[in-house]
Amino acid sequence: MKNKLYITCFASLISLGLSLTASAQHYKNEGTYTNTLKEAKAKIASDKEFRAKTAAEQQQVRDSLSKVHTNIQKETTQVSNLTETIGKNRQEKQRREASLKNHQVEGKSIVIEKTAWQDSLAQQQSQLQALSTRKEEEKTILGRIQDSLSAVSAQLSAKSTAWKENQAKIEALQKEKAQAEQNYQKDENLLKEKEASLALVKDSVKNSFNLLHKTSQTLDHLLKDHHSSVKKLEDNQTAITDLTTKRDQATKEQKESEKELAKLNKELAPKRKALNNPNLSHDELHTLKQEVNKGNHQAKQLEDKQKGFERDIIKLNASIKQHNDERKQLEAHDQKMLSDIDSLQTQYALLEGENKGQSQRRDILIKELERLKAEQHTLHASVKEAEHSIHSLTKEGGHLQKELEETSNQQQAISKRITAQQERSFEASKAYDVVSRKTETSTAKIQSLEKSQQANLKLQALLPASIDSLGQLILSEEDALHQTQRALENNKHQKEILQPKLEALNAQLQALENKSEDILLAGIQLGLAKDLEGASKKFSKAKETANQNPMPFYLAGYTDYMLNKSREALVNLEQMITIAPKDFRSYLLRAEINKGRGDYLGASEDYSLILFVDSLHTEARYQRAILYNDYLNEFDRACKDWTKGQKNGDTRASQKLAENCGKEVKRYYSIHQITGVSNDEVYGSQPEKPIQVGTSENPIPTTNIEAYLSLLRDAKGNPVEFIRQGSCCPHPSKNGLNGQALLERYLITYRDEKGKKQQKTLYFTYYDYDKPVAPQGFQANTSVDE
Repeated sequence: MKNKLYITCFASLISLGLSLTASAQHYKNEGTYTNTLKEAKAKIASDKEFRAKTAAEQQQVRDSLSKVHTNIQKETTQVSNLTETIGKNRQEKQRREASLKNHQVEGKSIVIEKTAWQDSLAQQQSQLQALSTRKEEEKTILGRIQDSLSAVSAQLSAKSTAWKENQAKIEALQKEKAQAEQNYQKDENLLKEKEASLALVKDSVKNSFNLLHKTSQTLDHLLKDHHSSVKKLEDNQTAITDLTTKRDQATKEQKESEKELAKLNKELAPKRKALNNPNLSHDELHTLKQEVNKGNHQAKQLEDKQKGFERDIIKLNASIKQHNDERKQLEAHDQKMLSDIDSLQTQYALLEGENKGQSQRRDILIKELERLKAEQHTLHASVKEAEHSIHSLTKEGGHLQKELEETSNQQQAISKRITAQQERSFEASKAYDVVSRKTETSTAKIQSLEKSQQANLKLQALLPASIDSLGQLILSEEDALHQTQRALENNKHQKEILQPKLEALNAQLQALENKSEDILLAGIQLGLAKDLEGASKKFSKAKETANQNPMPFYLAGYTDYMLNKSREALVNLEQMITIAPKDFRSYLLRAEINKGRGDYLGASEDYSLILFVDSLHTEARYQRAILYNDYLNEFDRACKDWTKGQKNGDTRASQKLAENCGKEVKRYYSIHQITGVSNDEVYGSQPEKPIQVGTSENPIPTTNIEAYLSLLRDAKGNPVEFIRQGSCCPHPSKNGLNGQALLERYLITYRDEKGKKQQKTLYFTYYDYDKPVAPQGFQANTSVDE
C-alpha cells in the first residue's frame, strides 16, 4: 500500500513539473515574440528617417522624368494610330472599288434567278393542297385506334401497380432478412473473437498465477538465506570479540614485561659498569660477575617472553582481520539479498494486482458471451419469419405476373396496329412537310432576291462618292503622319539624354521603397497589444508588397507560430529562406516549430544547417544537443555538442554537461518516434529478440512500451490496439537481478494488407535499450501530419 501511494505521489509531481515547464516555455516564447516585434519596429523607424532626408530630391527627378516619358508615349501612340488608320483606309478604298464592279455583275444575275424561283413556287403550291386532304383522312383513322389502346393501357397500369407493390414488399422483406443475416454473421464473428479473447485471458490468468507462485517460492528461499546470513554474522561478531579480548590481554602482559625488563636493565647498569673497576678484589669481582650473569639470564628470559607476546599479538591481529573481511563479505551478501527481497516483494504485488485485473476481465467476457448468444437466437427467429413472408408474397406475385402478361400481349397487338397506321400517317405528313418546306424555301428565296436587288442598286449609287472621299482623307492623314514623326524623333533624342539619369533614379527609388512599412507597423502594434489574429492579417497583407524584404514573412511566420498555426508558419518561413537564405532566424524558428510537431529529425537538420555555415552559433548547438538528449536518445552526440558549447563560452552547455554526461549519471529514455522497419523476421515476435525500449523517468515501468505501441502502425498506416498479457520469459540482461530480467508480453490487434483483422504477440524489455524500429509487416510513424 505504501509503495502504491509513493508511486501515485511521484507521478503527480512529474505531471506538475511538466505543466510548469510547458507554462515557462509559453512565457519564454511570448517574451521572445515581444522582443522580436520591438526590434522590427526600431528597424522600420530607422528606414523611415533615412527616406525622409532624400524624399524631396527623389520627387523632383520623378516629376521631370514622368513628363518626358508621357510625351514620348503620346507621340508614339499618335504615329502608330495614324499609320494604322492610313493602311485601313487604303484597304477600304481598294475593297470598295472591287465591290462596285461585282455589284454591277451581280444585279443582272439576280433578275434571272428570281424569275426561275417564281415558276417553281406555283407548282409547289398545287402539290401542297392535294397532300393536305390525304393527311386529314389518315389522322381520323389513327384517333379511333388510339382510343382502344388507352382503355387497354388503363387496365395494364392498374395490374402493373399491384404487381410493383407486391415486388416492393418482397424486396423490403429480403432487405430485412439480409440485414438480420448480416447481423447474425457479425455476432457469430464477434462471438468467436470473444471466445478467443476469453481463452487468451484464461491462459494469461493461469500463467500469472504460476508466475505468482514461483515468485512466492523464490521470496521464501531468499528470506531463509537472509536468516542464515544473519546467524553467520552474529557468530562472526562473537569470534571477533573473543579474539580482541585475547589480543588486549597479550598486549597488557607485553607492556608489563617491558617495564620489568627496563627495571632489571636499570639495576644491572651500575654492576656492569663496576666490572671494569680495577680496584675490586677477586672475590668481589667474582660475586659481581655472578650477579650480572644472573641478571642477564633474567633479562634474556624477559626478552624471549616479550617476543612470544609479539608473535601472539600478530597472530591475533591476523585472525581479527580475517574475521572482519569475512564479516564485510557476509554484510554485502546480506545487503544484496535484502535488495532482491524488496524487488521480489514489489514484483509480487504487481503480479497480484495484474492477476486480479485479468480475473475481472475473464468474468466480463463470460457475461458478454452469454448476451451475444441470446441476441443470436433472436436474430435467427427473425430470419425464419422473414423467409415465410417472402414465400407467401412470391406466390401471390406469380398470379399477378400471369394476368399482367395477358394484358400486355393485348396492348402489344393494338400498339402494332397504331404503329402501322402511324407509319402511313407519317408518310403522308412527310410528303406534305417536304413540299411545304420547298414552298417556304422558294418564297423566302424570292423575297431575299428582291431585297438583294434593291440593296445592290443602292450600293451601286453610293460607292463612287465614298471612294473619292476616302482618297482625300488618306492624303490629309499622310501629312499629319509626317509632322508627328518629326516631333517623335525630337522627343526620342531628348529621351536618350535623360534615360540614364532616369534609370539611376529608379534604381535608387526601388532600393528605398517599401510599401509594406505602414502595414507592418500596424501589425507590430497589434502584436504588442496581444491581438495576434489582427497582427497576422496585417503581416499577410504586408507580404503582398514586400518585394525582397524578408521581415513581413518572418513576422507572419512567428505570429502564426504563436497562434499554433504550424503549417502556415512553415510556409512563411520557406518564403523567407528563399529571399534571405543566410538569415538564421528563419531556421531557428522552423526548428522550434518542427520540434513542437514531433518532427525531431527535421528540427535537427535545421540546427545542423546553421552550424554548417557558422560553427560558433551557440544557440543552434545548444538546442541540437537538447534534441539529441531528450528526444532522439543519442546521448553521446548531445555530450559532444555541449562540450563544444562549453569551449565557446556557453554557460548553459557547462551546466547540461555536468548534469547529463558524468560517469555516474543514470540514463532515461523517451520514445517519441519509430523511424524504420527491422530486417529481422522474428524481431519483437520471439522472446529471443525482444523490442528494447529502456526505462523512462515515469515510475510506471511500462511507460515506454505503451508509448512505442501508440506510435506503431499496421500495413495500411492505421494505429494498432494492444492489451498487456503480463510478464514472462527470463531474458539475459546486465541490468536485471542476477543477470536476468523478465520480458513484458502484449497482444496487439491490427489489419493486414487485405484489410483482414489479425492478432500477434510482441515481447518487450524495459531493462535494456536499443533504437526501436517496427517489426516486419508494420510501418514506422515517420510522418508528423496525423
